[in-house]
Amino acid sequence: MDAYGLSFELPERLKAAYRGLGFPDRNPETEWRLPVPATFVIDGSGAIRSRHCLSDYRYRMEPRDIVAAVRELSS
Repeated sequence: MDAYGLSFELPERLKAAYRGLGFPDRNPETEWRLPVPATFVIDGSGAIRSRHCLSDYRYRMEPRDIVAAVRELSS
């Protein structure tokens, strides 16, 4: 994930919250990194034709945009 820039480090305030829940005890090898929520539309040759990558998980690629990108591949 890091090689492609698709991970991010949790901010200190969230680390404290996860520590309070015992997260390090359950996952002792954590580097406090999470994957970036991402959507990719990839053509048959492996080229990325559309993408959406944003560390704020509340914002995702709209389904209509995914469908439009896939339809564009078949035209």
